[in-house]
Amino acid sequence: MEGEIWIGMAFAKEYRMIVCFQMASTEASLAAPLIAETERRIAVGSLPVWVSDGLDAYARALMERHCILESYPRTRRRGRPRRPKLVACPSCDMAKWSKKEMKGTG
Repeated sequence: MEGEIWIGMAFAKEYRMIVCFQMASTEASLAAPLIAETERRIAVGSLPVWVSDGLDAYARALMERHCILESYPRTRRRGRPRRPKLVACPSCDMAKWSKKEMKGTG
């Protein structure tokens, strides 16, 4: 690979173990294979807590794998019916961590 390389790592803190390690040219192309490989290696039926940096690539990849299509019943009122909405699975925990520098607190 030439140029900029993104490195993704799934880490099990309790055991001090690297579960999965991936490299790709963009973070968007890294997120989906990293999540898929990590879920393949952990126990069946258990979902980890996903923590990522402030970019949306991991959130999109998790929504593609773990989302529920919520549809709304018809109301018999005039106008267009509400569109179905993708909702995050309640058992899938994710946090985005962004680091910001605060000026004047030094």
